[in-house]
Amino acid sequence: MPETLIISTGATGGHIFPAIVVANFAKKTGLQVKILMSSPRIDLDLDNFEVHMIPSAPVTGKRANLAINLLKNFAGTIKSMPMTMRLKNSGVLLATGAFPSVPPVISAILSGMNFYLMEQNVVPGAAVKTFAGKAKAVFVSFPETESYLEGARVIFTGNPVRDLRFYPDARKYVGVPEGMKIVLVLGGSQGALKLAETGIQLSKIMKDVFFFIQCGKVNLEYFKSVGLTGENYKVEPFFRDMGLMYSLADVVVSRAGAGTIFEVMKFGKPLVLVPLQLAHGHQIENARSLERRGAAKVLLEDDLTPHTLKNMITEVLYKESEKMIQAQREFAPEKPEEKIVKTILEDAQ
Repeated sequence: MPETLIISTGATGGHIFPAIVVANFAKKTGLQVKILMSSPRIDLDLDNFEVHMIPSAPVTGKRANLAINLLKNFAGTIKSMPMTMRLKNSGVLLATGAFPSVPPVISAILSGMNFYLMEQNVVPGAAVKTFAGKAKAVFVSFPETESYLEGARVIFTGNPVRDLRFYPDARKYVGVPEGMKIVLVLGGSQGALKLAETGIQLSKIMKDVFFFIQCGKVNLEYFKSVGLTGENYKVEPFFRDMGLMYSLADVVVSRAGAGTIFEVMKFGKPLVLVPLQLAHGHQIENARSLERRGAAKVLLEDDLTPHTLKNMITEVLYKESEKMIQAQREFAPEKPEEKIVKTILEDAQ
């Protein structure tokens, strides 16, 4: 049986938060947990874990940086080797995908250490595609991912999400009138300027709805000039207590990153997805996966206007809410972190 679980993560919160959820559960089972990260994150509470900074860099994109980035990955592999060599017989590696996974995974392969991968999106990233065939298993958030990873052992677990507090009496914290519906508009870490603008415009049409809108730090100055508060809307660069915001919402309008999708489904909230039309189409495929199951509605950004969004919100609120929440329950597996850790432990028996 392994005594140590090494978790390699980094790049974005969409990779890091699931890794920490798995790390916390693994620690409860008695495993020692070591976390390898590409860069420090001051917003994370990692005091309970042994954390190591491992150099890494993307090897796709601007060609001018390729030589430097390859050197960073080489340095990260060398830095990871003593740990994987020392623990190859008493530990396993779990990598959450993206470029920070590459040096530790290469180190595990060279050391002869068993390793596993996690993929958050329907369409796997380059790191997962490259190493899936050598992994003991790839834990995926969407069943469709298996079709992209031919020859790999793929296990559908869903996506581990943060332990957010549910507020049964959420409205008393924000003062929204009891009879007023609440729409939460989330644009991801960058704020999604057009999505946030549309939310404000829509507040002037749907007077009986209150809109909480995340604009992102990069857009804060612009929205200060527009007005951060209105008669039935409030704009914030980010929301500190997402448990409160999800508890408040009657409908969530969001980008289609896997982390947000699974958090919303955990709270059982009707969902309108406006996927980012970049990032290799990952968000569009995530959104379509839920749409096919009736677990969300999808509105492409090219079609996004106050009126198209109003029609979709109205449809979800008054016609499809219960069916959508039921579809979410049927789709999203419970306790994915438990399934991941138990699979790793069972494989070693």
